[in-house]
Amino acid sequence: MKWAYLAVIIICVSNLNSLISQNIYHKHLDSLVIRQFADTTNNIAFKNKDSLMDFTNYFKYVLRFFPKMKYQNIEVIFKPSQHVSKVKPTFKCFFQSPDKRRYKIYFSNKCNSTLDSIILNNLDVNSQVGLIALQVGNIEDLSTDGFFDLLAWRFKQLSRKAKKKLAYENELRLLEFGLGYQILSLSKDVEEKLRIENWKNAKAYTKYVKSDKNKFMPQSTISNFIRDMPVYASHPYK
Repeated sequence: MKWAYLAVIIICVSNLNSLISQNIYHKHLDSLVIRQFADTTNNIAFKNKDSLMDFTNYFKYVLRFFPKMKYQNIEVIFKPSQHVSKVKPTFKCFFQSPDKRRYKIYFSNKCNSTLDSIILNNLDVNSQVGLIALQVGNIEDLSTDGFFDLLAWRFKQLSRKAKKKLAYENELRLLEFGLGYQILSLSKDVEEKLRIENWKNAKAYTKYVKSDKNKFMPQSTISNFIRDMPVYASHPYK
């Protein structure tokens, strides 16, 4: 029996060391790298997801960048929407402590426009992680807010200018955390796939320009931050 207990302890220590030493800094992610993060435990629930696409480990990978973030549960919902993605704190969040809060992340699985080219299912792994990171970054920011901060955030969603400022600040935080290459990949996809010549519906394009165009940082800005921020020089990006 002693040897059995010893074997269990060795396996646990080995797994712990592997987890601690696991490199989370990557330039080019693929599904094989993402699978390495199946051993972390987070309260993530999925609703209406495509049976062929499992993003559980994608979220677990991104959450490794936010080990101190407090929340009780994150529900990821896939549904047709004109918005590619958005975060929605539940109403109870306004009155709860950070560790009791529940958040909802919505990803569109059908936009009925050229925006379909950048929905989560249609991106490559690096860009998928970038899009997921944007939503988790929003939750990380909200998780430290009190009642009045959450209320102010809700009102800012009504202003295009305020929403763009929030989006910029969120991307900047993610760059500081080390997710720059994934944000850069997403920005490239957005710029290339949503060029005006790719749109077939003028009305849909006009609506996109009014609401979401230039929502993401340009590639050149992100590249400059990656070149200048210490995190990209101090970690071994693969």
